[in-house]
Formats: sequence, structure tokens, C-alpha cells
Amino acid sequence: MCRAFRYFFAPAAFASLLVAGACREPDSLPSGISTSLQSADQAVPKDYVATPAGWRHPSCVHGVDNGSRIEETRDGFVVTDKKGRIRRIPHCVYPSRGNGPRGEINVPAYNPNWIEFDTVRAAQTGSTSFAQITADWIVPPVPPATYASNQVYFTFPGLESNHYILQPVIQYGFSGAGGGNFWAMASWKCFGGPDCFHAPATAVQIAAGDAIHGSVVASNCAGGNCTWTVTGTDQTSGASALYSSPDVQAFFWATGGAVEVYNLTTCNDYPANGVFYTNIALYDQNMNVLSSPPWGGYVESPVPSSVSPTCGFSLSLTANALNIFHRYTLATSISGPQNIALHQSAQYTASTGGGFTPYTYQWRSRDGWNGSFGAWSGWYSTGSTNYTFASINGCGVNQKQLQVMVTDGKAMTATATYNIFITNPC
Repeated sequence: MCRAFRYFFAPAAFASLLVAGACREPDSLPSGISTSLQSADQAVPKDYVATPAGWRHPSCVHGVDNGSRIEETRDGFVVTDKKGRIRRIPHCVYPSRGNGPRGEINVPAYNPNWIEFDTVRAAQTGSTSFAQITADWIVPPVPPATYASNQVYFTFPGLESNHYILQPVIQYGFSGAGGGNFWAMASWKCFGGPDCFHAPATAVQIAAGDAIHGSVVASNCAGGNCTWTVTGTDQTSGASALYSSPDVQAFFWATGGAVEVYNLTTCNDYPANGVFYTNIALYDQNMNVLSSPPWGGYVESPVPSSVSPTCGFSLSLTANALNIFHRYTLATSISGPQNIALHQSAQYTASTGGGFTPYTYQWRSRDGWNGSFGAWSGWYSTGSTNYTFASINGCGVNQKQLQVMVTDGKAMTATATYNIFITNPC
């Protein structure tokens, strides 16, 4: 799907992004764009279903068997399954949310439901196009809320050309590939018109905590065209989602990971903490791995009413990893004697919950008299040790504040402050 304007989050060579119409690759990306995004779900007919490329009429969403080959022709599509059986499907006549004569993507704010993602274009890497992307991630926890039939959470890596996006997707909730209040997996190709295909024919159920590997790979490239194979594999259960399709070689946008949602309106609609992509590998048109793609990270701004509230949306990313945060919980507290005597030393311990291990700890303190405090000391680290010692050894002090900052395995931090009183100040 084409991407709407989004707020630039992580360091990169450009500050904002607008992709419209046929998703052509611009020479440069405009900065300082300001636009008001409307809910992507407004004016959507009630019988439409969600796909990773927006709302589609159910007759435009086609499930195919695993391993099928999908080809577009002037009159529609030819689907050939692994046994060589052929099925012909005419172009769908229903528009995608009413855009264009056959549902072509032709409005600037086409789909603001990509709320968190990273992206890079081929020109930024010195390539003419991309030929492969692979990524690993873990199926997030089950969201606390029960989804209704029009709610879905998608997450995926992918490659995008002028007209198409290729993506191995996992979902929670209900989409054109089926689903429910469970995690499921399907690989998708949505075309420039209203037609979308997914394999397998019904999204295969997977489980929270399963390890997922996704890939989009070009092969047999000649004359500017390739065979593209999109695969999602549950490495825990062995389930897979796979199709291939001939297409142009010019896939010049890459996404290491994205979260796209429909009709999620409370924080409990989101899985705890977020989704975390690792081992992201991107390849140029000659199948050379790109060592340091200049990924840019984006968070939708303003957040559309259809995905409000924000629920702590944020990103952190490196050349081969992407952390997509929402409903992230990391907290710490300090315990120990609240009252100590002058020249007495006592142990203070931090208790941490949420986030991801390993935890590391830093501490600092400041002295005061009757609630008025001086400057904080510098931070000092105790590494993975979650306790420190504190004491008062001078006059003019009857109170001390101790503060801990814990950093977890995803580089998120939490702090806590503890008040200590001196029982016999001088």
C-alpha cells in the first residue's frame, strides 16, 4: 500500500515522507509537509474487510493455496497451484474505499493506518532497486481486549514498487484472510487496483511467543522482470505462508518492520510492549547484502482518530534491528531503611518488573535539609547488581534522596526515587 505523511522519528537523511498516487520514487523527499489526516476508516462500507493495503470488498480479496503462482493479465489474474491446476480470476469491480475507477491509489493520505514503521529507498543505499529482504521477529503477547469483527492488528516487513507491496504478515483479529481473537499468519500481495491475494487460503493460526521468519526474494530476473517469492515461516510450529508472482524488478522501497491497525481505539487493543524485528537483511538488485541501510523510523503524527490513543508509540532502530514500542511497561522501585543514623550505612535494593532482561542499574544521590536538596551526584553504575549502599557522614544534612535508573534489554529506561531521613543530624 502507499504510505501517507508521517512524523519522522529516528535519525535519517530526511525529515518527512509523502508518497501518493502510484507510489513513484521521488528524486528527494519533501520536508516540512503539514497535512491533516482523516480517519482511514471513515466512509468505509460496512461489508468491506481489512487487508494490509487498506479496506477491500470481500470479492476483491482472494485466498490461494500455499505455493501458488499469481500472474496479472489484461483481463484479470491467473493462479496456478503447486499441482499445476489453473484458476482465472477477473479484476474486481468494487473500488478500494471508493478511490478511482478500479480502486487505484490516488489520494495523498491513502492509508494512515501504518502507525509505526521504518523505511529506506533504493537511491539512499546507492542501489537501483532491492531484490530481497529477510527479517525475524517473535509473535507478541495476546492483547488484553477482545476484538470485534472489524478490528485487526497487522505487522510485517516488505518491499514496495510503483504499484504493489509484497509482505509476509502476522495478524491479530479479523481481516480478509480470516482470523479472530488469535494470532495468524498469511503472505500478501495487494495490487494497484482493488485486488488482494493471500496465501494460504485462510490465515494459519500461530501462537504468542512463536519465532517468525519472513522473506521477500526475487529470482530469475531478466529484462526488468523477476519472479518474487514471499514466505512467512513459523519456526516454532513449522507452519508456513507462501506464494510467488512475476513482477517488475523495480521494488525500490523497503520496510524492515511495520505496524498497521484498523479500528483499535483503546490501549488494551494493543499487545504489550510492541513487536521487535531482528536480523533484518536487505539486498540490492545484484543480491549483494547492504551492510548499513540508512533506515528512517516513523510514527504517525497526528495519530488518526481510528487508532487513538497513542499508547506510547515509539521506535528505536539500528542497521539490522527495529524495536516498535507500544503499551511498553517497565517499572522499578527502591526498598531499604527509611531512617538511618549519622555515619550509618544501609543497603538499598531496586526491584524491577516489565520490559526485557537483562537489566542494568545506575544510581545517584543528593543531600538535603528539611526538603531542600542540593545538586544530584553523577550517575554511577552497579551493572547487573540491583543494590547499592548509602550513608550520611557530615553535619548540616537531615535527609537524603537516592535515585535508580534501570535500563532493560531493549534500551528502555525507568527511574525511581527514595527518601531517607537522618535520625540524629548534627
